Amino acid sequence: MRKKLPIRRKMPLEVVYIEKLLREEVGLDIKEHKDKAEVISETVVEIYEDLLRKGIENAQFNGRDYLSYYDLPITEDLERYMNRFIEDRGEELLKAFTSYLAELEEELLKAEEALPPLDEELHKKKADILGGILLMFAAVAKHINRDRKLYAESIPVTREVLRTMI
Repeated sequence: MRKKLPIRRKMPLEVVYIEKLLREEVGLDIKEHKDKAEVISETVVEIYEDLLRKGIENAQFNGRDYLSYYDLPITEDLERYMNRFIEDRGEELLKAFTSYLAELEEELLKAEEALPPLDEELHKKKADILGGILLMFAAVAKHINRDRKLYAESIPVTREVLRTMI
């Protein structure tokens, strides 16, 4: 059984903001299920953890003691959602993500399973990765539900689909 990275499970976004972002960008409505925003945040952070873990393995395999953006298994789909996030969201949101990620890094560095140093490009793209995962989650959930609404039963399925996509 693999250890979970010691990352806090909630992103620094207000429920209202997550609701607006998902509705505007992907057409997914979580208004009736605002309590699901925390579950969505947890899922996004879990997927980010998976990317970091795979990136650490790739860096070690290549004999490097630092983690590069190119070590992460960023798929074409995730990159497309990252670009969409970058284009449609302003610097204000990226600042919130960046400060959140700085806190996550501190937690990881204090942990037993420490995160190796990140290269400059990965530092710059961390917020974009989280934003891309968030939009990708919403798109997959909407496709699974075949509806604009988010259903609680579809969240675990969405999580597993995302894991296979990334």
